[in-house]
Amino acid sequence: MNFRRTDVHFIWVRCQESYDFLSNIYVPTHVINKCCVEPCKETVPRTVVSVLHVDNLGDESVGYLYWILKHYDDLPEHALFAHGEHRRSFVPFSLLFDFCLKIKDTDFKTVLD
Repeated sequence: MNFRRTDVHFIWVRCQESYDFLSNIYVPTHVINKCCVEPCKETVPRTVVSVLHVDNLGDESVGYLYWILKHYDDLPEHALFAHGEHRRSFVPFSLLFDFCLKIKDTDFKTVLD
């Protein structure tokens, strides 16, 4: 798979939401399923590089923490975390994602100064 950027990884905690929007995201994507503890028989898009399963304890933070702990020794330079209800978000997810991908390291340094 030819990713648009490899320094940014997308971490998505989901329950039963569709994978449809992932076909337009060209960065390494990690999916954490919280409603299917056993390995689900689902077809995932080619951009998905890993699928983890966690217990559904009510929110996405458990999935985020689990992913961070599993990848602690090989964390990417940048990570975008999102939860499954992306269609109900205040900002359309696709716009937010595109904006984040356009930010360069120098932009982060300017914001932090």
